[in-house]
Amino acid sequence: MSVSPGSQPVLVSWLAVGNDPFNRSGNPGPTLTFLCDPDSPYREVVEDAVIYYNSPDHRSINDRLETEIRDRSRNDGPTLDFRHLPVHPIDHKEIFEALRSEFLDLREEFAGRELAIHLSPGTAAAHTVWVLLAETGLIEPPFRLFQTLKRSDRSRSSPIQPVEIGLDTPLRSFQEPDSAPSVSDEGSQVRLNPSAYRSNRRQETFEKALRYSQLNVPILICGERGTGKSQLADWIRLNSPYRQPENDNSPPKVACGQFTGDLVRSEIFGHREGAFTGATSDRDGLLKTADGDTLFLDEIGDLSQKVQRLLIRAVENKEYTPHGADEVLESDFRLITATNLPWHELEEVLAADFLDRISYFTIRMPSLRDTPEDLPVLWKRVLQVAADRAQVQSSIVEEILDNQELITSRLKSHPLPGNFRDLFSLAYHIFAEVGAQDAEIESAVRIAMEESFSHPKEPSNTDQTERIRRHFGDGRPLPMDLLEEEDIDTTAALNRLRRYLAEEIRRLSGESEEISDPSTICDVSRRSLQKWSDLQ
Repeated sequence: MSVSPGSQPVLVSWLAVGNDPFNRSGNPGPTLTFLCDPDSPYREVVEDAVIYYNSPDHRSINDRLETEIRDRSRNDGPTLDFRHLPVHPIDHKEIFEALRSEFLDLREEFAGRELAIHLSPGTAAAHTVWVLLAETGLIEPPFRLFQTLKRSDRSRSSPIQPVEIGLDTPLRSFQEPDSAPSVSDEGSQVRLNPSAYRSNRRQETFEKALRYSQLNVPILICGERGTGKSQLADWIRLNSPYRQPENDNSPPKVACGQFTGDLVRSEIFGHREGAFTGATSDRDGLLKTADGDTLFLDEIGDLSQKVQRLLIRAVENKEYTPHGADEVLESDFRLITATNLPWHELEEVLAADFLDRISYFTIRMPSLRDTPEDLPVLWKRVLQVAADRAQVQSSIVEEILDNQELITSRLKSHPLPGNFRDLFSLAYHIFAEVGAQDAEIESAVRIAMEESFSHPKEPSNTDQTERIRRHFGDGRPLPMDLLEEEDIDTTAALNRLRRYLAEEIRRLSGESEEISDPSTICDVSRRSLQKWSDLQ
């Protein structure tokens, strides 16, 4: 067993009452062995240790243990953080609830660092709870479980033995990296235990998704680009009866915008040799793979009318025909779709019959600006994922996290129209600034924030009121660069809206034979409508 260089593991343990720092025979106890035994792979590697104790009377043990670790370590050893956790030592439920909350805080505090969880100290109930939390996926990776062996029980030289059971649970599968490249939502890479979210809106979204996940009824996920719709679709699949574990590494899903014409039809339904130009052999589609599983179609607004009609039959009857085939095949799949289009645009590109059938259950994924409480934990996770992609050293990540308050304060004041993509953009800009100049991290962070958030998202010569109209109609936040040239002219914006309403009310009343007076279908008089039409 080895420890990855630069992984900066964090020891998480109970205090071994009666054994720390020494047992009754005078031999080093489990914590002292873990940190200081010459054969321990964690000797001189652990930089931080969080050690829980449940009774204030154990303070003297803490002091003796800390003294021994200091005496036996080079450079004074790790930073020891003794934390009082007032739980009954054999009450499983009490220990479970306390530790579950603690691990949410630990993962935020030590983002991206391995938690080396030491099982040997503590009661049998505490040992059981450690394993339960780890094996069910309630501890977010990276982490490893260990137990310390007495010298008489060691079959190998190392006193530390990994503990692995390897239960296959939905939450653990959700936390594993997704190897399927077909859907590229940035938010899908930011995988978190939903209980880590602090905002009511994000928690309520996952609670609703869990209720919907149990039924074989189509689900439509709506939300702005980069909000993590793919992540939610994966979570629904893994927490539902409609999941085949053998598909977990490559679940049946596709971004509809990646294909055109016969290709997207082939991807979903499959085809037979000669069905179209380039079809040189038979191919099974995603519907065959999704039998007993969940099919996820992202960017559903890009699907052609022809394929929409074919999918109606598949959704309603659980049967389909591969392109170029005569036989009818069956697939008992559950459909999840997603879109970043506003609803009125979705109605324009999807057939009404199809939209009705895929939206029996509709979930709106909240934007990051709507859930500012979650930005600290999400930023830490994004920073780690971005660092892995960009191959940035973990020591740099730690230095950047020292500026957490500065960064999250700026994030909370920004509309973040790209959501997770804006967070990734900021992370990459910070990495670039750190690498480009020999400057302190805080200075690099400030420069990167200005660079990442200042560039315009659309032509600056567009009329201000027109830009406000577009953003209002799409339900998007107003961009920061709207303020660069002039203050917002609210009078002009409201006048434009009133002119639009006056024209549309007149049109609606004129097209209906039963309406002779526009004021009968709205709360303003004909005279007021005329005034609205004349506004400049």
